[in-house]
Amino acid sequence: LPNITATKTSDGKSTMLSYLVSLIENKNPESHQFVQELAPLQKVASSAGDLAKLDLAQLGVELQELRTKTAQCGVLIKALQKEPQTADNNTVIQTLTTFNDIASPALTDLTKRVAELQTSTVIRVGEYYGEDVSKGTVDIQSLIKNLGLFVRDYEAELKSVAERNERKARMASGAATTTSGAPARTPRNGTALPGLNLAATSLNAGGSTNERPMTGRTYGVSDKAFEDLL
Repeated sequence: LPNITATKTSDGKSTMLSYLVSLIENKNPESHQFVQELAPLQKVASSAGDLAKLDLAQLGVELQELRTKTAQCGVLIKALQKEPQTADNNTVIQTLTTFNDIASPALTDLTKRVAELQTSTVIRVGEYYGEDVSKGTVDIQSLIKNLGLFVRDYEAELKSVAERNERKARMASGAATTTSGAPARTPRNGTALPGLNLAATSLNAGGSTNERPMTGRTYGVSDKAFEDLL
């Protein structure tokens, strides 16, 4: 993903990302939707604290510590059960047993899910987005950061493409308006003189009060010759 943003064209005036955005805009603009779908990653990618929370290896260690503590809780419950049974003792045993019965299987399941995420899911996602998975592992923090930055740059380039297209449309509209003036008059000899005829039409159509109708004397010829020319 970083290579798409950084790779420039041969003339150095554009990037592969610009080409990609323009291509999608022309061929399949609906595909731009992924920018909205991955938008939350921009915030995560820009926050070192949020990225630190994605350390799956550290999460696995913490889960193992919690499993150890739930096992110790089970040992404590058995020890309390051997004590004389009192109301307070029974309350503590019941509370710890309920907690342990819920926490122990939940932690076991979560530990398996994190392990699967590390060894399978993250690798598949990384491979899909072009990350190097040859070592059998993918740094999820780098992956999320690269995705977030790519979405940010893609969104900015998409805005630039829209602005360029809008400018081109305005220029095309202006050019069309400029060339859509009065139709050229054809001289009696059959030869069209669009520049001369447009000027004559404009002046004879009634410009400002200081302007005079175009005559042959304007061009140093007789009025009769000028009429024949038009």
